[in-house]
Amino acid sequence: MTALTTAFEVVDGRLEVLLFIQRGRSYPIPSNTYRRVYLIGKTYLVEVDNLGILEGQVRIGSPAAALEYVRLPSAPPTYFLFPKPLRQEIDIIDRDALSLHDVYGNRVELKSLQHCSNGFCGIIDHRLYQSLPLPPTRVETRGRDYRVQRLLYREHLDREGQVIARNVVLVRQFVSHNGHVTNLSEEKMPEAMASAVRWVIPRFK
Repeated sequence: MTALTTAFEVVDGRLEVLLFIQRGRSYPIPSNTYRRVYLIGKTYLVEVDNLGILEGQVRIGSPAAALEYVRLPSAPPTYFLFPKPLRQEIDIIDRDALSLHDVYGNRVELKSLQHCSNGFCGIIDHRLYQSLPLPPTRVETRGRDYRVQRLLYREHLDREGQVIARNVVLVRQFVSHNGHVTNLSEEKMPEAMASAVRWVIPRFK
């Protein structure tokens, strides 16, 4: 059980990553482990498989918190906790901009990403980010709410799990102070951006 450290506030409870062991029926009995995010309160335990579960359960009070919140299903240390059928995606992050917000307080993960190869888990060097050139990540304050612009690297898979298409996508979202997210637009970047870097999304369960 691992607690997630977040800049956004969970109103009544906490977010934790729980480890499960799934046993098979054949002999010898195989087992498969997987992890998921759960919202845990005094009287409830709810799997968080999308941000809609957290709507009304959080308070978002800063631009950093808004960005951290919408990245939860696609950030380098958490994307695999939110499995998507026939699709994988991860935030593209300038290595120079990496902070503890991007790894939910995990200092070991932060150190690892600061030294990984370009494209691994969506992390690339600042000079390469500018040379492609990629649009900047931005968060604008709108009263009590926020407008977020961010980049995703996305892979589309066939039913055997093989990659059949790759895209870099510019996403714009409206994030309310209580966790409601509205997708405003998605814009595919030129195909060269998906092939200019050896993007790697590690497969975890």
